[in-house]
Order: sequence, then C-alpha cells, then structure tokens
Amino acid sequence: MTEPDAVMVRIGEGVSLRERGKPVAARELFAQVWSEIGGESGDPFLRCALAHSMADVQDDVHAELLWDLRALAAADLLTDERAARGGVAGPVAGFYPRCTSTSASATASSASSTRHVNIFTEAVLRSTPSPMTATAR
Repeated sequence: MTEPDAVMVRIGEGVSLRERGKPVAARELFAQVWSEIGGESGDPFLRCALAHSMADVQDDVHAELLWDLRALAAADLLTDERAARGGVAGPVAGFYPRCTSTSASATASSASSTRHVNIFTEAVLRSTPSPMTATAR
C-alpha cells in the first residue's frame, strides 16, 4: 500500500474545516498549500484538486469562479495516468462539467465544455464589478 500524498491529505483537512463550518480557516490552509505547490506552475493534479476545493470556500461569486477556472485549466493539463496515480479511478474527462443533460453530452469533449464555461465566465465577469474582475481578466 502506498502512502497518501501529503498535499492531498492537507487538502482533505481543508475540506474537513469547510464541512465543520470554518470556511475562513479552510481558505487560509488552501492559500498556504497553493503557495507551497507553486501556484499556477505546480503539479496540475494537485492544482486541480486544490483550486476546486478553494472555490467551494469563497464568499464572493467572482472569486469562486476564478478558482473554478483555475481547476479547469489544470484539468486541461492532466492525463488519465497522472489522475490514476493520484487515486482517481475514472478518466480525466469526468473532471469537466456537463453542459447539457442529453446523452450526447457524455461524449462532449473537454474543449467544448471549457468553451461553454468561458462564455459563461465572460458574461458573469462583465455583469458585476468586483475586485476579482481585474485579476480574472
């Protein structure tokens, strides 16, 4: 049996903080881990997991969206093999949101999902001014 990845353990600790109603403490832990893994230049698997978790503890919808976009960008760089080494049983394609509810969506490419998310993102960012808007663009 292999040892659990120390970064993933810390991400799990942050998720636990969030579930116990401590989003600020979770954000602080996630921010520290983000810095330690190298931020945008870190391992895509760790970035994807961390950014997804960080999105869940944001108070501001713009900040949440920014972190979700970071998770999607990291997922674009992942291989099924790297995800499997991280303990993910399914393909990386499962990391992407479904844009429609039809059975055809099961075969939609990540590029198509990302394009729809980008269109939505631009609409949201234009709709409400926020301190995060300048950062996200």
